[in-house]
Amino acid sequence: MLRSARALFVVALGWLCLASAAQAGPILSTGPYVVNLPPDGQYQVSGSVDVGGAGYIYTYTVTNLTQVQRAFELGIAEDPALFGLYSESNPHVNPGVGELLRDQPALIHYGPDIHNYAFTHVNGHVRVGISVAAGQTQTMSFEDPHPPTLTDWELRERSPHGAQRKNTQLGLGQLPAPSGAAVVSTVGAPEPATLTLAVVGIGGLGLGVLRKRRRPQADA
Repeated sequence: MLRSARALFVVALGWLCLASAAQAGPILSTGPYVVNLPPDGQYQVSGSVDVGGAGYIYTYTVTNLTQVQRAFELGIAEDPALFGLYSESNPHVNPGVGELLRDQPALIHYGPDIHNYAFTHVNGHVRVGISVAAGQTQTMSFEDPHPPTLTDWELRERSPHGAQRKNTQLGLGQLPAPSGAAVVSTVGAPEPATLTLAVVGIGGLGLGVLRKRRRPQADA
């Protein structure tokens, strides 16, 4: 009986460690995708989602794989159900300057009601794109309470040349974006209440093992 209780205690403790590790890493990750834009642009694009304090942290990276400084825009087609809601918070581009524009139907023509994000930089009311040096990576992110889904995207080069390609044209996979569902979920990771119950259960198993060890000594 003591061996069984001890084995169960070890298994439960291992499950808790794995569950905690699962919460620490990204819950969704896609890419990296290599994007070639004519005549000589080459980029690497990826996206991931982590659990954040206000829901989910959406992160995208664009790396300039050439030896020439360039300026780009990253457009992401979001769920039409979120059109005009602007539920995103704390958008930023690091390093460098740039901003997140919402509801940009001209960037990706997937449908008249598609809600599109556009990471770019605006100078004097003109979209000039986010500057990225040779070999440099730009990281763009925002936080949103809606759980992720995978959707289409587009990379546009503003300088030194003007060119754009959708992921469907390139035969590449999708990137994460908030879905229309309003329920905050950790997408398979245990909820805090579940982890609390697990801690209580493991603590109970540990106490049971200790009591079984002490009982023969007390009887003696």
